[in-house]
Amino acid sequence: MGMVGIILAGCGKSEQGEISHRHAPPLPEGLTWVNRAPTDGSEFRGKVTALFFFDTSSARSIQWFPCLKAWQARYAAHSFAVIGIVSAEYDFSLDPMLVSGAVRRHQLTFPVATDGEYAVSRAYQVQTVPRLFIVDSQGVLRYDGTGDRNCASAERIIQQLLREHHPTLQFPPVFGAEKEEAVFYPVTAPLFLGRVHGQPVNCDPSDTNTIVSLTLPSEREEGKVYAVGRWSLFSSSLRHAEDSEEMDDCLTVKYRGVGVDVVMRPEGGYWKEVFVQLNGRWLTREVAGTDIVFDEKGRSVVEVKSPRLYNLITGQPYGVHELRLISQGKGLSVYSFSFRSTEIPGTGPVWESRKP
Repeated sequence: MGMVGIILAGCGKSEQGEISHRHAPPLPEGLTWVNRAPTDGSEFRGKVTALFFFDTSSARSIQWFPCLKAWQARYAAHSFAVIGIVSAEYDFSLDPMLVSGAVRRHQLTFPVATDGEYAVSRAYQVQTVPRLFIVDSQGVLRYDGTGDRNCASAERIIQQLLREHHPTLQFPPVFGAEKEEAVFYPVTAPLFLGRVHGQPVNCDPSDTNTIVSLTLPSEREEGKVYAVGRWSLFSSSLRHAEDSEEMDDCLTVKYRGVGVDVVMRPEGGYWKEVFVQLNGRWLTREVAGTDIVFDEKGRSVVEVKSPRLYNLITGQPYGVHELRLISQGKGLSVYSFSFRSTEIPGTGPVWESRKP
């Protein structure tokens, strides 16, 4: 599914109707910049700016990073800038140290600030991420988009705005233009754990903050999370609550797609070793995600050392699969599962990279 874009250039119309221009609200003082602040103190004057609201633990946000980096490389010499604003989906997402680690991990060089008081999010009426605004050189909002990545439509607005002041500039083809007509396989919708967003099917919401013993039913539905062993349900996560030498305690989910990302957090100050199985077997190296390692017995493992999104499965054949996360140590918190698609053969070039 592509990004739902509201194109404001030239007071144009979108499916939502005609929208008037308005000036971009200024960024407040006191923001925590995790890498560097904008250098001239006037964020939106004299340049075209892509203002990107995101969460470093959001798979949909991370999908935008290649676009943003490509734009920065292409247009920085022509009065163009990218500014990132971290607006949290999870309670840990605004920790400057964690955000700084994610910025380094994804090699983001544009300024990134944490919106700890949600002042910027309120000013721009941002309720969900990712969300992209494009501001012209006069500080006027000209594009507002929310949803999945659609680089091409946003970059066309960037090129149009740059040409307003540099009519002779020659630009390369927009990033991702060849992928706009691609059709992708349907995948399971993201699954959120916890009392607020949802819970495992075999866990009663009234059990919040208490330790309950759960068993795996013989029949499991696609798109639902099941827990085995002793777990505690919190507002936005499910936490393993018991140490065990056995490999019985787990979360399992049957899903449709070609890859899986999971948001996890280690509690108690110690990193957690989580074993990962697919369809009842250890992962092969061909489908192992970027955060998977293999132990001396050849078992597929993810080392959960900090709260973030972990890529577990990448590039498996499309279909219905069952993922199992096995936890022997207590203190593993699991927040959400998201699933990757790929292009249906014959509908256009593949745009989803095998490795994020």
